[in-house]
Amino acid sequence: MFSRDERVEYGEALIEVAARATVSHLFGNPLDKTWVDVGDDWIRSGARGRWSGSDQHLAIALEVGRAGAHRYLDDLGLRPTDTQPAAIDHPNGVNPEQAREDAVKIMGDPTVWEATMALAERLDRQPDLNRAEIIGVLSRFPLHDVRPAREAVVPAKVPEKLRYGPNGVQPPHHPTHQDRLPFHLDDIVREAETASRPGRMGGRARTGAAALRERLGRMRPGARRTGQ
Repeated sequence: MFSRDERVEYGEALIEVAARATVSHLFGNPLDKTWVDVGDDWIRSGARGRWSGSDQHLAIALEVGRAGAHRYLDDLGLRPTDTQPAAIDHPNGVNPEQAREDAVKIMGDPTVWEATMALAERLDRQPDLNRAEIIGVLSRFPLHDVRPAREAVVPAKVPEKLRYGPNGVQPPHHPTHQDRLPFHLDDIVREAETASRPGRMGGRARTGAAALRERLGRMRPGARRTGQ
């Protein structure tokens, strides 16, 4: 069974990958796969997809993992660790600071957060999801009408078809576009490392009623984890 610190780290991994999948879908680039793997002393999460929108929107889709994890910790009454988070390898020419700012705003949207939590809960029950399953979960939410996403800052030179529209950002439909832009998110999404972090809880954790938090107290069938 997870210790309290390990449950929090597992929850972070679920939220990080679910947030990236949710916002990628919102921006018109549904992912092909998401997963969360649990081992004896590690947890890894990741995503795979091919990006065909603007690089600034991609930067936001990568930053929301961190923003979502921070919101999750805040909901538990915790703070992010003081250690420097792993740098995200953004495409050239993007504005990372703006992407982080937009990511925080987007993850603060109630619809985006509800969709992210629903996807995280599904991942908790089923450790990997394919494109159709991801879309099946997210299609229940009106993500096409998320104001912070519509207001996200992108360079003026970004073509109109790559800006946010009434149905989210729609990628171009040129038949060879993906071949010209082979950008895989799994080359960017880092493993969610899970070394125990003593003192992190600080006695400030609150009991949550959300289904996800209740499930974080249990291991997936067939998985085992030991503390350090």
